[in-house]
Amino acid sequence: MSTPLRVLLVEDNADDARLVVDTLTEGGFAVASVRVETEVGMRDALARQPWDVVLCDYRLPHFDARTALEVSQSGGLDLPFIIVSGTVGEEIAVEAMRAGAHDYVMKDRLARLPAAVARELREAAQRRRRRSVEEALRQSEERFRGLVETSTDWIWELNEHGIYVYVSPRVREALGFLPAEVVGKTPFDFMPPEEAQRVGALFGPILAERQPFHLLENVNRHKNGGLVVLETSGVPIFDPAGTWRGYRGIDRDITGRKQAEAALRESEEKFRLTTTTARDGIIMLDSEGRVVFWNDSATAILGYSRHEVMGRQLHDWLVPERYRTASRSGYAAFRHTGQGAAVGRTLELSALRKDGVEIPVELSISATRLKDQWHAFGIMRDITARKETERRLREQAEVLDKANEAIVVSDLADRITFWSRGAERLSGWTSAEMLGRPVADIFALGEVGADAAVHAAFATFADWRGEIHGRNRAGASLVFSTSITVLRGESGQPIGRLSISTDITEAKKLHEQFLRAQRLESLGMLAAGIAHDLNNVLAPIRMAVPLLRAIAAAPGDHRLLDTLEKSSSRGADLVQQILGFAHGIGGEPRIVQVKHLLRDVVQVMAETFPKSISLENRIPSDLWPVLGNPTQIHQVLLNLCVNARDAMPNGGRLRLLAENDTLDASRAAELAAAHPEAGVRAGDWLVLHVEDSGTGIPADVLPRIWEPFFTTKEPEKGTGLGLSTVRGIVESHRGFVTVETAPGQGAAFRVYLPATESSGSSRSTAPDLVAGRGHGEPILLVDDEEPIRETAAALLKRAGYHVTIAADGAEAALIFSASPAEFALVITDLDMPRLDGASLARVIRSMRPEIKILAMSGLVSRRVTDQAADFSDAFLAKPFSNDVFLRAIQQLLAPVVA
Repeated sequence: MSTPLRVLLVEDNADDARLVVDTLTEGGFAVASVRVETEVGMRDALARQPWDVVLCDYRLPHFDARTALEVSQSGGLDLPFIIVSGTVGEEIAVEAMRAGAHDYVMKDRLARLPAAVARELREAAQRRRRRSVEEALRQSEERFRGLVETSTDWIWELNEHGIYVYVSPRVREALGFLPAEVVGKTPFDFMPPEEAQRVGALFGPILAERQPFHLLENVNRHKNGGLVVLETSGVPIFDPAGTWRGYRGIDRDITGRKQAEAALRESEEKFRLTTTTARDGIIMLDSEGRVVFWNDSATAILGYSRHEVMGRQLHDWLVPERYRTASRSGYAAFRHTGQGAAVGRTLELSALRKDGVEIPVELSISATRLKDQWHAFGIMRDITARKETERRLREQAEVLDKANEAIVVSDLADRITFWSRGAERLSGWTSAEMLGRPVADIFALGEVGADAAVHAAFATFADWRGEIHGRNRAGASLVFSTSITVLRGESGQPIGRLSISTDITEAKKLHEQFLRAQRLESLGMLAAGIAHDLNNVLAPIRMAVPLLRAIAAAPGDHRLLDTLEKSSSRGADLVQQILGFAHGIGGEPRIVQVKHLLRDVVQVMAETFPKSISLENRIPSDLWPVLGNPTQIHQVLLNLCVNARDAMPNGGRLRLLAENDTLDASRAAELAAAHPEAGVRAGDWLVLHVEDSGTGIPADVLPRIWEPFFTTKEPEKGTGLGLSTVRGIVESHRGFVTVETAPGQGAAFRVYLPATESSGSSRSTAPDLVAGRGHGEPILLVDDEEPIRETAAALLKRAGYHVTIAADGAEAALIFSASPAEFALVITDLDMPRLDGASLARVIRSMRPEIKILAMSGLVSRRVTDQAADFSDAFLAKPFSNDVFLRAIQQLLAPVVA
């Protein structure tokens, strides 16, 4: 039977090609051939079908054997390539063989062609088989390498000396070493000495028997110094001759598993300790409601031993009869969903003890899934003692509800268990709203400011006492004096807290007012002291001006003296304002023409206010008079104008207006509705307007502008007393003040003073009567201020009196005692060193009781005037005019009979 043969003939001679085919046919081949003459034709033929052999002439017109060989090899084909040529020499043939040709046959010796082809076909088949085996081996090695490299374990091989000759790359993940760092060492090189000794003792018998081993645990040292637990398995290696050559095996890192096992054992031990030492009963039920866990505390609470309850339906014996149906139906739903009304909550329930007694318990239930079934885990606490305590507290609450204090009781979980009627009254929240809520809700609801000390007391179960600020339900600010006491059971353990709060809001306000009054009193004392010193400075100036006017000749001198007199008078008025603030001293109310005061204020503003402020005024001449204190009204106007000036730092317009106004009942009601705080009423009023175009008053500041010491100015620019003084003075005159303002639109203050029917005087003070002259009457003048002493003496001498002066009370007492009958009048200051005016008066009166005494002082207060009235016949407040001084002397020496 002929052998099929697919031949690709690279031949330009068709006859030679037929001869080749015939020779192969005769040699036993069934030839299927294709003849090509060019490179393109050869490539096309190779691409079109597979071939068994290529027979190629050495030289062709457009081609040669060397190129054809390259074409055959370029496709990666392992085809036998035989040169069949009639012209090739031996050297050329050898070169072709070196280039890859498998044989060459001369055309004149074609008889050997079939044998050459058969031989090359056999060798090609052998090459294909070898390549197949090599590929299978390569794939096997690739699979092994992939298995080794992707395995989470590391694979190793030891020789007969116990030395690593191979380790997989995974060794780096297990021990931190590169494979090259492990090869050449023994497994014991990576173990701590004591572990190497232990493992060696275990492995010795295995090694002696050349036996495999499995899951041998051993501890190794990681490259970073940590310990790694390996699980090692291995099998012995034998060569074809049966000689033992070592071990091959796998190491698995089980450090994490060992740690997890240790953590599990620790967790189990903690659970065991928790459940055995817990004071609460701990119970677990399976999906059927059967008891699968029962700790000792559950036995102590309910009386059943673990042996008695394990595997039994809990609902049949623990739940009171009246609740069993609902309990069973609820658990039937729970077993399918793990959900229920009681899951995730803490409930107060009733449970039956073994002795049949029903007790109150607190039960917390959670759901857990074990072996694909829902289990219920419960923690039970006997609250019999707590409920008894609550019962007693409720009984006591009936008494506590009658108390005015807010009394609150909370449990250990800081939930409110009692909310007294007093707490309802003070807070506005009812007991029904607050019971069961956390104590922290008191702070949240009432915006209570609880400091760290309160929180610390709650955290440590410590008693606490102090003040707490908050708001009631209506939003009113309150201050509580609060006492928090820890409630303890019979054994001393905390069981709750008792809080008692007293509303001290009004007491705090009174205390704050008292502190303000003290501050005002201190400021008053300071102001009085300053006024005393200023009065002593102004007194000689006012007395000296008339004396100087009598001797001044030039008209310019009189103008200067007029200015000096006016300035000293203004200074005296300012001192009176200080005294009015300090002690309320302002003299008796009298008829005041406010238009004169308005013109004075306009003049002051024109002289002192910045030029960037334009001043407007409208002061009608027919303004109604008022009954009051001109100094205080003057102060009201100045305070309002100064505030207006300060509200216009960049300049603006200030208007000072006055008008007569009659408020009927209707208009008074409208005005009262717009200004409810003002105290508006119907009647005839003199209305003073002070308006500015300044910054205005913000809405949040407006309610506080009348408070003493409240100011939005910097400390060095304001005391907060201006508007409070204005309101105080106006209200003392039975008037009221209104204000209209908006931020950025200025402010308009209106002062309403009740008009009086009398036309009064045209000035704020009645004119002084002209005093007469003396006739040499002897006067003893006593004052420790030399300027006052010298000026007053000069005035008295010019007025016709004989004057003896003394620098203090002690000196005056010596002078008077030398000739008591000599003096007709003693004029003395009150506040002097060594011996004051009151003491001097007692000394003088002891020697001559009927002597007339005129007292004077720069420190004016009710205490001073009352003291002066006790020992003197008349009293003058410094500074005073010469006419007032001389008239007082004249009246004492020769009293006018009405």
